[in-house]
Amino acid sequence: MERGHVMKRTRIWAVMLCAVLLIPVSGFSWTCRTHTLIAKQAGMKNPEYACIPDASRQDNYHLLLPFHYHNAAPATMVDAAYIDRFAVKEALYVPEAERNARPIRIMVPHEAGVLYWKIIELYRKLKTTEVPADYDYAMMCIAHFIGDLAQPLHNYPHGSEPASDGKVYKEIGKWASSVHDAFDGRFDAVTNPVLKMRVVRIAPEEDLRREVARMANESIALANRCYNDDPSKRRGMTDAEVTSRIEDAIALLQAVLTDCRRTFRK
Repeated sequence: MERGHVMKRTRIWAVMLCAVLLIPVSGFSWTCRTHTLIAKQAGMKNPEYACIPDASRQDNYHLLLPFHYHNAAPATMVDAAYIDRFAVKEALYVPEAERNARPIRIMVPHEAGVLYWKIIELYRKLKTTEVPADYDYAMMCIAHFIGDLAQPLHNYPHGSEPASDGKVYKEIGKWASSVHDAFDGRFDAVTNPVLKMRVVRIAPEEDLRREVARMANESIALANRCYNDDPSKRRGMTDAEVTSRIEDAIALLQAVLTDCRRTFRK
């Protein structure tokens, strides 16, 4: 790659990172600090880039936001096949005020959220692309979304949005939306966490599917415990619980980095 191209890519990433730092912390999926820690502990180069997907979604918020979550119904059990049921699909769009306009082909995510599917799609890109910039972008995004996968409320009903079974869980959704920011910032409050890395190995895509399903189920189960353990006073995550979720994200991202490590010809 020519030096000019390298410098151009560096400037682009720098501008995007600055955009991240200017966005208020509220509304993040984990905080930028936590996403960066996950990426750093996993061994990712430029771990702060794992924050950028929260900035880039501002370009088309309502279309890009569903990449960051999946509103699983409380009784959901995710398996490898479940992931493809909630995907991004091509659709035709005509602006409401322009009924005679030519339809525009756009990619529309399932309304319940496509977080699990998106991780698999990015993994495929990491394994197949021959374009270094595409590889860097996919790695940055998968690092972020694996972090989102570990946040329990990114796997749970939210507000009045339909869950994966098409139902609206009014009370659960109200609780989840009211404490979402508190959950996002929870790891920042843990002092001297002891991170115990387990080893995850993924080689074929099915290994990743099973691991994504396992992490999703653990996130859903933890969200259920936080909601149901004391109905008179819904609780947040304990230090041990939030640390365990971060450890899971680090382990899976580390496995992706190992399996998808590639060298591109300059």
